[in-house]
Amino acid sequence: MLHSFTGALSDGSSPFAPVVIGSGGVLYGTTSGNGASDGGTVFCLTPPASLGGPWTEDVLYSFTGFSDGYIPIAPVVIGNGGVLCGSNTSGAFGYGTVFSLVPPASPGVPWTENVLYTFTGCSDGRAPEGGLLIGRGGVLYGTTALGGAKSCDGGFGTVFALRP
Repeated sequence: MLHSFTGALSDGSSPFAPVVIGSGGVLYGTTSGNGASDGGTVFCLTPPASLGGPWTEDVLYSFTGFSDGYIPIAPVVIGNGGVLCGSNTSGAFGYGTVFSLVPPASPGVPWTENVLYTFTGCSDGRAPEGGLLIGRGGVLYGTTALGGAKSCDGGFGTVFALRP
């Protein structure tokens, strides 16, 4: 076992999505619950300095559940410069967001979260649950589980592209 989540406000709970491996073997992932405002977190696990030592968990960002979104159930993707991109199933309108987390220039400084897109729940879709892919030129591709119909009352999902 590399890490056991405590469910504490400072830690996170329910990591549904797979982790991704970054530079130096660092693992990045999301939790769908807890964190500072019970909106979920983005975390990293840093490998031990010596074989058999403990892995170190750091919460990179805790979602507030407001305009920054909440409940990230999909994995993050790693872009240029170590920027993490992901999606939340709920956001400012309750329909989800796409976000980026920019690493700090120096250790100990917080990561910077940016909302790249907030879904309206209508023709653009809602509930981006499937994760993202990064394509040529940094374009983000993903899907939504719902929305996309001509009316806001229905729809069976969308495929979207987003240029950050």
